[in-house]
Amino acid sequence: MFLKQGTFNYEKQSVVLSELSGLQRIEYLAFVQQRTAKFDAEEGELPEAERQIAFLRMGMDINAWLVS
Repeated sequence: MFLKQGTFNYEKQSVVLSELSGLQRIEYLAFVQQRTAKFDAEEGELPEAERQIAFLRMGMDINAWLVS
């Protein structure tokens, strides 16, 4: 059984995207759990505006893991 692949095209550029294996999916879920736990642990330390920025940064980190 092979993992699915597809090509993503945007203007003149294209990138081949591959499906995650079972192990990669588990690693991704572990990363998400670790990253969200770290964010939750910092709950009273930052003012609201900085906390919102940290939340957005966390989301970008989580999504960047998928495309790396």
